[in-house]
Amino acid sequence: MKPKPIVSGLAFASLFFAILLPPEAYSDGKMAVVLCATFAFFISITEKRIDRRYLMAGLIGFVILVGHSLVFSVDAYRSIELLATLWTYYCLAGFFLFAGYDPVFPLSIVMVSLSILVSGYGLYQYLWGFDQLAAFISRSGSEAAVTAPLLGRVTSHRVFSTFALPGTLWGFLVMAIPFHGVLWERAKQNEKFKAVGTGVLAVSLVVLIATGFLTRSFGFVAGLLVMILTWLILHHRQMLWNRLTLVLLPLVGAGVGIYLLRRGVIEGANPVLLRFGNWISAWSIFASHPMGTGLNTFGVMYPRYMLSGANETQFAHNTPLQLLSELGYLGIAAAVILILFAVKRWGNSAKARISDRECIVIALAVWCFHNVIDIDFYFASVGTVGAILIGVLFRNSESSVTPPSRTVFAGAALIAFSAVIFSALVLFSTELQNRAKAEYESLKPDAALATLLEARAFMPFNSSLYVEAGQIQLEISQKRREPKYLTAAIDSFSRSIVLSTYRVDSHIGLGLCLSANRDVAGGLKEIRLAQRLYPDNTYARAVARLMEKNLSGTPQ
Repeated sequence: MKPKPIVSGLAFASLFFAILLPPEAYSDGKMAVVLCATFAFFISITEKRIDRRYLMAGLIGFVILVGHSLVFSVDAYRSIELLATLWTYYCLAGFFLFAGYDPVFPLSIVMVSLSILVSGYGLYQYLWGFDQLAAFISRSGSEAAVTAPLLGRVTSHRVFSTFALPGTLWGFLVMAIPFHGVLWERAKQNEKFKAVGTGVLAVSLVVLIATGFLTRSFGFVAGLLVMILTWLILHHRQMLWNRLTLVLLPLVGAGVGIYLLRRGVIEGANPVLLRFGNWISAWSIFASHPMGTGLNTFGVMYPRYMLSGANETQFAHNTPLQLLSELGYLGIAAAVILILFAVKRWGNSAKARISDRECIVIALAVWCFHNVIDIDFYFASVGTVGAILIGVLFRNSESSVTPPSRTVFAGAALIAFSAVIFSALVLFSTELQNRAKAEYESLKPDAALATLLEARAFMPFNSSLYVEAGQIQLEISQKRREPKYLTAAIDSFSRSIVLSTYRVDSHIGLGLCLSANRDVAGGLKEIRLAQRLYPDNTYARAVARLMEKNLSGTPQ
């Protein structure tokens, strides 16, 4: 049974919100995606289009992941926050898995429309937007430590459009190219709109490719190569190597051009070598914690396992390795189960599926490749695209499904309610946290502290709120010599350590507070612990040296 247009509209609206308001950058965008995906999925359940087995598998999976987060995670808040994103993926994949109709054509319209908006804004950003942004940052009045990284990103002129990073942008753009092919074929079959349709699509492709190259990323060239190779394998497997030469030559030329444009940056920080370093660190975390450290905690654990000369990062830039470091053996078991499910679902109709959904296969191949060199799974913008592609590719063509029992439905409703409420609390607390940063930069520490305390009331499990409040309380105590602020700072940093034991800045902050409270020995203990968690932290090393001199009585 085909869903009502408004229900399909909700599912596709989640994709619009994910791309135009990326959840990894905008908390309101995340809330919008969660709501659209959840309502579309639950309407499908009430219409008895979602099979009971899918709901049961989801319930079991989420219960296991929540249990793992509560038992093994070094930062339960970060893990639960990612679980809310996984709920979105689960809802969208389930909706399209049991859609009751072939969604390839409407999905193609949505993807092409989004690519026109994103690439068009990317060109505007390159031609005029960067200059306006640089002027705005310069006039903001913020400290140099805040504006310098932003100005550095702007002056690089690497287009990122509506996304948070250039790498995320090129991943989406390459995934959108196969859907242009679907609309191109449709346009050629319609004599009335053939000229207009193909003309619009041709202009869209030109703008898209231009924007992709303006990201100045080798990944865009590699993504194009993966896309073309997948198409050649599907169509010209016997002549693959002959045709591959024609593909490689222009792409190699494009790669050389990007290298020449970014030569100075690449020689200073080679992205390939930096990624290898991140991958080694991810494997080291898994080797030390085979049961995992909790979803979305790679950034917390990474400083302890960071190689010398590596970059500071929150992600491993390899989704399978990061999941392995965070879930351990549970991640391996989950991967085996998902692969077996995919093989069984694919079945004997593989050729028919590929023929009917070729654009989905090509786009999903690009998405999988992007996950090997980046973090699509963790960025809900392109992560949402991947969930929809998986649902469409494995779409159930059978007309009969087994409706869920009331118990199963109630369990799914409980998870949905929890995900929506948690996302709403994250939205409120994040907005307050951003307001507090603006107030602090405007030299209003008291207002910033009051706002952070209000944010903590909404989300008392976010260690970042306690760290930022503690830093302001410590600063006020030093300026005004009021002991109550120092006591409050000690409480804030202590609570942050309880919530996230491996946070380096929490231990440094507590160490400074204890030292200011004339407990230099206790402060030094915390600073040394921070050094063990982040051996290359020069600030912790300098503070420890000063405290050691203070303890030994050596004049500073």
